[in-house]
Amino acid sequence: MTISTLGLSAERAAALLDARELSCEELAAAYLELSRKSVEAFENAKMRGRFLEDLEEENARLQKELTAREDEIDELQLQLLPEKKGWLK
Repeated sequence: MTISTLGLSAERAAALLDARELSCEELAAAYLELSRKSVEAFENAKMRGRFLEDLEEENARLQKELTAREDEIDELQLQLLPEKKGWLK
């Protein structure tokens, strides 16, 4: 008989152990598996958070670069304006 140990309360686990429906080995294995999944979930969340930080940093860098290029374009357009006015006369 296999009992799902995931989500068992301490009282329920103790009752199953007392009734010999669950061995200490099964309970320990389930606890270790739950602990492993918890650490894995934490690490995945941490990686997603770092990935988001990396994206935000890249976005800020690209935004700064875009602003610099727009400023260059504005400056070049201002330099060309007097020449165009002279040409139209």
